[in-house]
Amino acid sequence: MSTARQFRTHYTYKDYCQWEGDWELWYGTAVAMVPSPFAPHERFISSIIRQLWDQLDAGNCQCEVYTNLDWVVTDDTVICPDVMIVCGDQPAEHLKAPPSFVVEVLSPSTKSRDRNEKFTLYEENGVKYYLMADLESKSLDVYELKTSRYEKIAEILNHEFELHSGCTITIDLGRLVWT
Repeated sequence: MSTARQFRTHYTYKDYCQWEGDWELWYGTAVAMVPSPFAPHERFISSIIRQLWDQLDAGNCQCEVYTNLDWVVTDDTVICPDVMIVCGDQPAEHLKAPPSFVVEVLSPSTKSRDRNEKFTLYEENGVKYYLMADLESKSLDVYELKTSRYEKIAEILNHEFELHSGCTITIDLGRLVWT
């Protein structure tokens, strides 16, 4: 007795644009996103966004902060980072080029993907800075892309993030809301 051959659908950005709900597309595979985050996650996001906007405005940088904006990495990979900074030309729709700066807030349901798959994806696609915030341990892991590989920045209290020539930002850990 033979078994039926199973075919796996390989989705594209065009398919993705037709879906309802919150999804990411990973190398052609649809990945359902978890329900909306809890309040501590959103408070942290709000606190970091305030700092980023204040500094980008004060520095007269040609960069924008986005949350909940899809990044079309390739025709079969579309993701939505928690926070990202895009410098230079701004997207009219979804982002089609790598952001300069990404923040992911780790949660029990996303921690493994953020630390592994997203880390690799961001590194391979030229995201200059990748920050992972762990609300449980109140820690912020910061990585900077140097010669195609991420290097962990051990201490960021006074570290400047140079987004592009003449545009730098600093994150004040004391102003972040961890709970």
